[in-house]
Amino acid sequence: MTRAGVCAAATWLLVVQGASGIDALGQALPPPRDGDIRVLYYELPKETTVWLTLEPKSPEGKPLPMGMFFTLNLHFAGKQPKAPVEQVELRAHVGLLWAPRVEVWFLLDDRDRIDLTPKSFVGLISGDAWNYLPTNVPVTTLTQIAQAKRVTGNALGVEFELTESQVRAIHAFLDRVLSDNPAQFGK
Repeated sequence: MTRAGVCAAATWLLVVQGASGIDALGQALPPPRDGDIRVLYYELPKETTVWLTLEPKSPEGKPLPMGMFFTLNLHFAGKQPKAPVEQVELRAHVGLLWAPRVEVWFLLDDRDRIDLTPKSFVGLISGDAWNYLPTNVPVTTLTQIAQAKRVTGNALGVEFELTESQVRAIHAFLDRVLSDNPAQFGK
């Protein structure tokens, strides 16, 4: 292994294992499943991410295109937010979907449409392994989604429906985000 490779591996170990007693690797692996809320603390930049993974189905209950999923993400400096949380990031991950449309909207209880498509966004962002569409969701909007009896919508040109357990997971994520310790460090 080259010297640069050794330095990169050592840096990775410091980030993953040096998280002040927080086992970051234990939160990242295995990959999160539908409804999982995970936490990672990054020691070097001193930042925390709390996220929820959702794998919606089609309105007929069938799986969506392979690799398509949502994450709700809360990012903040340190181990606790310095101010009350007002919004979280929603990422609609494309997976293997070819030629997705830049759109994300929810229909609550078959009557209230909430358009979350970014207004000034013209394409997807390429991540480590996935392309995704990011948008911000106000906590008040997330509360509306968590209180709905039925949640359908369209993300990236694909119609979806959230299950009751996924709506409950959004509610649990929201409760955590609005708490004084969203990462639940020290519990």
